[in-house]
Amino acid sequence: MSEEILEEKETETETEEGPHWIHDVVEDTNYVTGFKVLPSCKCSECGYHANRPKVVCPVCGAKMHL
Repeated sequence: MSEEILEEKETETETEEGPHWIHDVVEDTNYVTGFKVLPSCKCSECGYHANRPKVVCPVCGAKMHL
């Protein structure tokens, strides 16, 4: 997937208020948007990479907006 699209998607996510999970995406032409959102994600506060979103980040303790 082009870096431009990935950066745009990440920027959209970062505009949310407070701590949140930033989901990983992969290019997939079978999806209408052209990419598939994966369950794996990283914490917007500390960068911890998790296999799925959790209510609280296990590393920094930030309560997440789900």
